[in-house]
Amino acid sequence: MPEPNDNLSEDFAKAMEAWRRKYQLREDDPLLLCLELFRIHQDHWDDIRRKDVPSFAEFRVSLTQLEQ
Repeated sequence: MPEPNDNLSEDFAKAMEAWRRKYQLREDDPLLLCLELFRIHQDHWDDIRRKDVPSFAEFRVSLTQLEQ
């Protein structure tokens, strides 16, 4: 199963930091804490989805075996 793209996480962190600076939010601002909690929630469900849904490569192998 492919691992999540770390570049997306880095890009997200950079975008969040730029957004925080733009609106002059403190690092302990409650809004940022809510966003961090949402990110934890999203990562949790993404992990579950990755475990439950086969990758496209697995699907292709299954189709090839079925065809044979």
